Amino acid sequence: MKWQEWADKFEERSGWGVPRLVAYYFFAGLERFLNLHVYRVWVGSGIRSARHDQLPKEIPEEYPTCRLEPRDLIPYASEKNGLDEAFLEGAQTRGDRATAVFSKNKIVSYSFESTTRTPFEHDLELLIPPGFLYAYKSWTHPDFRRRGLTKYIGKVKFDERWANGGLKRGIWYIKFHNYPSLLTNVYQQPQHRPLYVGSMVVLKALGRTVYFNSRRAKWFGCVLVREGEGACRTYPYT
Repeated sequence: MKWQEWADKFEERSGWGVPRLVAYYFFAGLERFLNLHVYRVWVGSGIRSARHDQLPKEIPEEYPTCRLEPRDLIPYASEKNGLDEAFLEGAQTRGDRATAVFSKNKIVSYSFESTTRTPFEHDLELLIPPGFLYAYKSWTHPDFRRRGLTKYIGKVKFDERWANGGLKRGIWYIKFHNYPSLLTNVYQQPQHRPLYVGSMVVLKALGRTVYFNSRRAKWFGCVLVREGEGACRTYPYT
């Protein structure tokens, strides 16, 4: 990175305040030099949030959007959209659901969600506590970005859950020092801000991956486990 680029980024980050600026470079250093990654676990503050109020009332006919079983997307799988049969069959086995946007019978955007467990990275999986959902693996074709397709996906998912009485709160994780994303919560009304429910740590060294779940994360039930490992070791609800 050139000096001027670094100076510009430093000036931008200085607006976060000294404590956040120090924390950012501390955790960024842990990632770069020790390959140690720290994540915050968040949960939506409620079923209805400010984002739901921003969803469109109707979906244009040119962008039909629907809920699908992962296996239904096998005919559309390609290297360009990041889908393959092995992934889709795995998602089907886990009971995941997909939401896709089409244009002229071609898939132009999609998103997946899980309510049980989902691959994290390497040989780790993320467990989702009962009553919550985790959205993952989203994609939009480059030619269709900035057209609000993700809002169409959000509307279809929300309408289905509302109609079936199966609304669930979202749960997600984010890097501990990703302040550009974290600070967006500050500008939401208090009743819409997500809740911090714990942290997860992943260390990659000597060809091995070591992980740690904080006590709060364990209590809440959103934790990392080895691939295929039973949930009973750290999951309090099973």
